[in-house]
Amino acid sequence: MRNKSRLKAILSALKGIDFRHLPDPAGDTATFLAFFLPTSENALAFKELAGKIGVGLVLFLPEHLALLPQLGTPAGTENPRP
Repeated sequence: MRNKSRLKAILSALKGIDFRHLPDPAGDTATFLAFFLPTSENALAFKELAGKIGVGLVLFLPEHLALLPQLGTPAGTENPRP
């Protein structure tokens, strides 16, 4: 949970990032950090940049939803969905 909180604080500083609502934050297992980006183009660019620093990222388009799986999955092992 500590890593998720730190990453969320960092991402909160970026314009246009919106986080998924958690109905029970106390029950959050912190397996994924889900957030939305303003456009599909932003989401794809974010995924490309994340991959360059070794962070795996799962995208669900056209919803512009990005997931950081297990908060540290090596790049290239993310879900193969487009």
